[in-house]
Amino acid sequence: MRSHYEVLQVEINASQAEIRSKYLIKVKESHPDRSGSNEEVIELYKAYECLSDDQKRREYDEKLSKDNIVNRIYPQVSLDQFDVSEDEETFSLPCRCGNEYIVTADDLESGLELLSCTGCTERVHVLYEMVVE
Repeated sequence: MRSHYEVLQVEINASQAEIRSKYLIKVKESHPDRSGSNEEVIELYKAYECLSDDQKRREYDEKLSKDNIVNRIYPQVSLDQFDVSEDEETFSLPCRCGNEYIVTADDLESGLELLSCTGCTERVHVLYEMVVE
């Protein structure tokens, strides 16, 4: 489910003017007479109704923050995107912080799926298939 910010395509720190402007643009683009749908317009309205009211927005942001901590969805990365060491025992992927995600063949064999960066708190969900020999 998309957040209200994603629906309106605004940043979390967007001003009321930015939210209103984006809402008006998106509603015009999504209007059923312009090949949009009623569902899109309703979703936009609900997002705007919440984010345009300071009290509702604060409550929404608190809930969003709590949900993000508990139910964080980590980016999915295919093992094919990792660089393979010469001995084919270690796989690495650059992180945006400048360090790397590193996983070994043993880690994969043991079923590791959630991988932490060596330099920051970011994590990725590694997608791969086990080959049974």
